[in-house]
Amino acid sequence: MALQYELEVLENFVAKTLHPARLKQTDSVVSQIPQWRELIASETDRIRKQFINTVFNSKERQRELYIQHHQVQLIRMADQIFQYLSIKNPKGIYQTSKDDIVTGFYKEIFRYTEDLLNYIEQYFTSYFDRGADVPRVYLLLNQRSLRSSIKALRLKLAELNANADFIDVLLTPMSAFC
Repeated sequence: MALQYELEVLENFVAKTLHPARLKQTDSVVSQIPQWRELIASETDRIRKQFINTVFNSKERQRELYIQHHQVQLIRMADQIFQYLSIKNPKGIYQTSKDDIVTGFYKEIFRYTEDLLNYIEQYFTSYFDRGADVPRVYLLLNQRSLRSSIKALRLKLAELNANADFIDVLLTPMSAFC
């Protein structure tokens, strides 16, 4: 059974329709947003149903590759949308109160990709690649907290007279993440 790539419509929408060079706040664009919302909502529902259908009608190895391929592509799309937004504070991706309509729409589409990624993680856990990259916004949101935790852990280990080389070996991989 040949497996289908389910994200083509969503991917084309993000790459072409949402591209900042094409999507400016004009009356024409603003009037199309409700139709685009409908398209993306129905496409997201279709994708979820197709994920279930494909997973239940394919072989084990095909399932894993299928889910992981879609996982990687959703992360890539989320990163692309985040890049389009050019937000300095990554928490801004979840704040919509002061946004113009187009920026709010970007954030809405970002949440659709995030929801699909969470759906894969929740319902296809055994095929979800926990070693894969995470969306850039997740990385940025967690770096500050992780840096603080690493610093506290380094101090605590030093207080316990842990060997300095051991501390470095232990914490260097986590520090590289930041």
